[in-house]
Amino acid sequence: MSTKRRQKTAGRMTSLMDAASATRALKISRASLYVYVSRGLIRSTPDPAKARSHLYAASDIQALIDRKRQDRRPRTAVAGALDFGLPVLKTRISHVEDNQCFYRSTEAISFSRKATLEDAA
Repeated sequence: MSTKRRQKTAGRMTSLMDAASATRALKISRASLYVYVSRGLIRSTPDPAKARSHLYAASDIQALIDRKRQDRRPRTAVAGALDFGLPVLKTRISHVEDNQCFYRSTEAISFSRKATLEDAA
């Protein structure tokens, strides 16, 4: 039997699901559900009505469902990936400066026009 409950947390209501409902909604095994919890993608809380049982945040489960749906659309996934922005870490090998990418202190586009594979290596 599936369970959906609402729990008051820090002054707001949170919708919770039992493991059976969560795994069915995500179309995953219970072991996969525990992996999502251990990685911090789904919040869980002990079930006050059942010993050794947990309830899972419905909003986290819905976010994973939405993410899976988005990943099935390549254009949307690529657009989302590009939203992360430019790299911010400057290294000896490469860096981005003034909207230009540099490879070993040489502007990458001009380098690619004249360099051989051996030059790059």
